Amino acid sequence: MVMLGALGAVTATAPSEWLLAWIGWRGLFEWLAMATAVAAGIVYLLVPEARLRSTFYKAVGAGDLRVRKYGKRTFVTTEELKRFVENMPSG
Repeated sequence: MVMLGALGAVTATAPSEWLLAWIGWRGLFEWLAMATAVAAGIVYLLVPEARLRSTFYKAVGAGDLRVRKYGKRTFVTTEELKRFVENMPSG
């Protein structure tokens, strides 16, 4: 992982130094800001929205525990988690 980070730093340094000498530091930051905005626009236009799929599971001693699924990841809302913990049988 560290090697890839160092490789990224090395490959970014040479073009940045060339652009810095050619257009100055303000021009370099303006160019990077435009490139970031273009990349964000491309991601916004090309990446599809994730569909929310809510499901309900039966939890022991808590009734229905609402679980939200985003793709392969599963999340429990804070309110549901609090209710689950409060209704857990003690001992």
